[in-house]
Amino acid sequence: MQNGFILIWVLFAMLLVLPLTFLALELNAAGYSFASDWEKDVQSLYCAEAGFVHATEWLKAKNPPPHFEADFAEGSYEVEIVPIDKKTYLIRSTGQKAGKRSTILVEIEDNNFKVRRWEEK
Repeated sequence: MQNGFILIWVLFAMLLVLPLTFLALELNAAGYSFASDWEKDVQSLYCAEAGFVHATEWLKAKNPPPHFEADFAEGSYEVEIVPIDKKTYLIRSTGQKAGKRSTILVEIEDNNFKVRRWEEK
């Protein structure tokens, strides 16, 4: 065997390994970006659900305001309570955190707090 022949094989192996490593790092970065966006979406949904819970507490008090909002821990929610009939309300709660917004629409009965309809947007 000639001197330096192994060097060619090592360089050939490096040419194969380096692009695969770069590709793996790119895929990992894309996955992190997706996970970060998903986390922000879920956090904004939790803010909207916190607004819904706050609205149900107002309904239990029997004197709900038509509109209210709250800010907390880098997040916020805005709630609108619309009476549909004497005992049924439509609650629209929009949560916002880290630039993402989520809205839930809930149709609820006042006397037993039975949810008739739940939509997430």
